[in-house]
Amino acid sequence: MGEFDDRFACADCGEVLWEGPGEAPAEITALGEARLSCPACGSTARTGQSLATVSVGMSLAVTAAARQVVNVNRLVTGFVSAHNRFRIAAAGNRPGDTLYPLFEALNWCVAADARLTKDSAHADWTTGLAQCDVDLVAALRGARNVVHHRWETLLEGTWTGDDPRGSWAWQPMGQHALLPKGKARYGSTEYAATLQGQDVERSLDKLRRVLLAQTSARASDIESDATTLASKPASP
Repeated sequence: MGEFDDRFACADCGEVLWEGPGEAPAEITALGEARLSCPACGSTARTGQSLATVSVGMSLAVTAAARQVVNVNRLVTGFVSAHNRFRIAAAGNRPGDTLYPLFEALNWCVAADARLTKDSAHADWTTGLAQCDVDLVAALRGARNVVHHRWETLLEGTWTGDDPRGSWAWQPMGQHALLPKGKARYGSTEYAATLQGQDVERSLDKLRRVLLAQTSARASDIESDATTLASKPASP
């Protein structure tokens, strides 16, 4: 048995068969892939492969050294850095340029949520938060489970023609092809109430507030580190 920070979804309908963090089923750790029967459509087709499977045959447990590097503070710093770049592009009415930091910011959110879940003493790290924040995180998780990192399938640009003034908005989750017909998915109710039809920039602002409150550092230090990170040249 090994630990994964990933998920396996049915190749036919997209139903999530197993999702980390936690202990993966023996079918996954032994074979490097999941061959689980899908309860939604009955398919036994090979599912999506986790990045962690490249380590099959080696120890799959996250080492203590890795945990020190991949911590909540650094993950939230990555999100804030991407969010800052998204804000700059949005303020400059450059919709094309917002796409890159937007996808990056959303994936940093997912990574931070997974780390917070793994490190939490509760079943869910959102325990004790205001209900609006609990619903926001649940909505993000629901969106992630549907898109599997293909965020463009739930995002819609509100600008038209040659007018660059506009923003990104969350589309109805039910339009997505990977959502099994007639099957309620985790977070779908919260998504419809919290994100659907809403401006993506405003939702990122709210997620920023929620995530910054979960770090062990002062928000000002995270902000400073994010600014420094954005100014560093990319490694070759």
